[in-house]
Amino acid sequence: MQKFLIPALAALLCSMVTPVLAADSLTKGSIEDALNSEEGRKLVASDIKLHFGNERVKVAQVIGEWKSNRRRNMSHESSQAIACHVAFANAAYELQKRARAEGGDAVINIVSVDNTKAESASRTAYTCRVGRVMAAVALQGKVVKTRK
Repeated sequence: MQKFLIPALAALLCSMVTPVLAADSLTKGSIEDALNSEEGRKLVASDIKLHFGNERVKVAQVIGEWKSNRRRNMSHESSQAIACHVAFANAAYELQKRARAEGGDAVINIVSVDNTKAESASRTAYTCRVGRVMAAVALQGKVVKTRK
């Protein structure tokens, strides 16, 4: 009898203490603030230029289009904004890394994308998906060789 009573009581207690799960929300962050953050200065280099939105660039060759999706655990950061900036800096770094590997010198038409396939083609802001535990930024851009 006691063998069944303890698990039953444990299950009852667990069902009474269910956490309220908040839905993810989309927030906007400043591209400039993210690039100038501690993580942005550490990761994002100046050798591969990043061009956001529909900024005009003289292109010699389009190499390809890639997406970078990076997450940051909210428990590692003091605020939601910092977690988003860190995720953004890591996503931008990954795009630069891809450009280097492919022989490009810039990433153009960089847009924020989310899992609903919605795009934000802003020159000044990026989209960050924030949940209870994680902040996530997904960027998509074209790796190119520019005309000098």
